[in-house]
Amino acid sequence: ALAPQLERLASEQAEAARAAEAAAAALAALPDPEAAIAEYDAAARAENAAAAAETAARDNRAEADMALQRARGEASRLAAAAARAESRLEALAPQLARLTAELAEAKAALDAAAARDLPDVAG
Repeated sequence: ALAPQLERLASEQAEAARAAEAAAAALAALPDPEAAIAEYDAAARAENAAAAAETAARDNRAEADMALQRARGEASRLAAAAARAESRLEALAPQLARLTAELAEAKAALDAAAARDLPDVAG
């Protein structure tokens, strides 16, 4: 009468032994807790370094954007100054042409006077 119960208990004992072996194998496959903690700490340090690098990159980007805005403002100011200078040159061009013509006339008159044999009135 006890034979079926003994067989069932033996079967359950074998099943429990197999489960214990599987649990032991699974436990053995787990990494060492110290190694896992070290790996976690390394990952946390890497994450902090990446966050710091991202912050630095954002700061550098902001500085570059400000420098670009300053450069654009300076370029705009220089373009306006160049336009004013060009306008002044265009306004002075007729005067330059007139003075150049007057200079040529004066040189021609001087050359003509030198070519004539004028008496020395100085002395």
